[in-house]
Amino acid sequence: MDTELVEDISFYDRTMYNCFINCDVDTSSLNLNNREYTIVDIFPTTLSALGFDIKGDRLGLGTDMFSNTPTLAEDMGYE
Repeated sequence: MDTELVEDISFYDRTMYNCFINCDVDTSSLNLNNREYTIVDIFPTTLSALGFDIKGDRLGLGTDMFSNTPTLAEDMGYE
């Protein structure tokens, strides 16, 4: 958001927040908090949330974040 709409918050202090509501995924055995990910991980995660089965938990470079498979950002870092 523009700084005119959000006062007293620096551009660099902002973070992304993604929320998947009413997912068709059993998350009882998963660590879903504070995972490192990139935009390529949103595609397989969205399909998984809709109920699709993703073999190997990866599509292209993206990783299904509703799995215990580490994302590329978690595995290799951002650098």
